[in-house]
Amino acid sequence: MKKLSMISQVSITFEQGCDRYILNCQQRNLRQGTLLLLVQSLSFQNSLSFFTFLTFLLKIINSFCV
Repeated sequence: MKKLSMISQVSITFEQGCDRYILNCQQRNLRQGTLLLLVQSLSFQNSLSFFTFLTFLLKIINSFCV
C-alpha cells in the first residue's frame, strides 16, 4: 500500500487535518462504508483516547531519561 503524506505550509488543527483527509478519501472514490469507518476512527473521542495514551507513554519515556 502506498504511504500517504500531507505537507502543509500553514499550521492547521487536528480537526482541520482530519477533514482534509476525509475529503481526499472522498475524491479517491472510497466506499461509503470505508469513509464512515474513517470518520468514526478520527472522531473526537478516539483522538482524545489517543492523546491520553500518548501523554502516558511520554511520561514513561521521560521517567527513563531522568
